[in-house]
Amino acid sequence: MDSKPKYTGDDYFYEIEEDFLKELEGLHPKYGSSIIKHLDGIVQEIAEDKILTGNIYEDEAGMVAGVVGDDEPLFYIVEFINYKNVWPLFHKLNVIESDQYLDYINLQKKIEDE
Repeated sequence: MDSKPKYTGDDYFYEIEEDFLKELEGLHPKYGSSIIKHLDGIVQEIAEDKILTGNIYEDEAGMVAGVVGDDEPLFYIVEFINYKNVWPLFHKLNVIESDQYLDYINLQKKIEDE
């Protein structure tokens, strides 16, 4: 947890672990920048506990899936921890297959494009 909180333009911050950043850096920049935009878009939902269904007063972990790229789509999962009274922590980024992404759509755990 060496990274500094990222300011998203609203009153919501988040942290990104070093392993997440390494995985992000290994991707083509067009994918990496789009994933960061997705994180900016969902941080408020995570902070307000709209994605998770449990008790907002306890630490909770969650996973959401997204897709970036038009010509050659990249499907991915982001794992996060939503700490009570603190900003969310994004700690894992995994590239997945389209079938896994469809599973997340069915579970309503999909990052919506803006």
